[in-house]
Amino acid sequence: MRRIIFLVFLMGIIALGLSTNLGIAAESKTDEARHLTLCAEPWPPYDYKVNGQVKGKDVELNRKLFSSLGVKTTITIIPWSQCWKLVASGKIDGALMVSKKKFREKSVYYPSIPVTTAEYVWVTNEHYQARYFDACPNLSKEKLKVGVVKGNSYNSAFLKCLSKSENRSRIVAYPNLETAIRMLMLNKIQLILAIPEIVEYYNQALHRNKVSIQGTPLFTKIYYTV
Repeated sequence: MRRIIFLVFLMGIIALGLSTNLGIAAESKTDEARHLTLCAEPWPPYDYKVNGQVKGKDVELNRKLFSSLGVKTTITIIPWSQCWKLVASGKIDGALMVSKKKFREKSVYYPSIPVTTAEYVWVTNEHYQARYFDACPNLSKEKLKVGVVKGNSYNSAFLKCLSKSENRSRIVAYPNLETAIRMLMLNKIQLILAIPEIVEYYNQALHRNKVSIQGTPLFTKIYYTV
């Protein structure tokens, strides 16, 4: 259900993309010029914060990458909408796990090789685990509510599905995926679209087995460090 590709070649690609800034840093020899502030939304086991420490597969990959370039990093875990606003306004240097969108390319540099490729599937709760849902169910007819995360881009086919008249009133937005999963467990919503590995992490962390991950991938997304 899930494919993750952490690419060693990313180091060279990002190093090339940062060459101008790093060149300036080398000339100035200042600590400030060799320090980057980055943000990520809470997506365990990739990027998350526990007991005050920022951890995760993606976090460690980027720390090693920038350390090899002689660059210190400060990584903050915050909701995606806040993270992107800081990046787009230039108040923070970059972000982790970012999908490619035309409007984002005006604000950030995308390396030619991504960090991660992830498949999205439907996730239901225990009351609906035996049911199969296609890529675009009629939410009104089936009396279902779907949870989405504010600021997440998803993909065009899913957004088109949500925009249908029979589905528009059945959408509930949450500030992060953890909240959406909690609401799914409580049957406040019946469907979310998510990466299985992230759902499994929260399911274990919350000490509950009340979610069901459907095996059919609905779409794949590619993520970059930008």
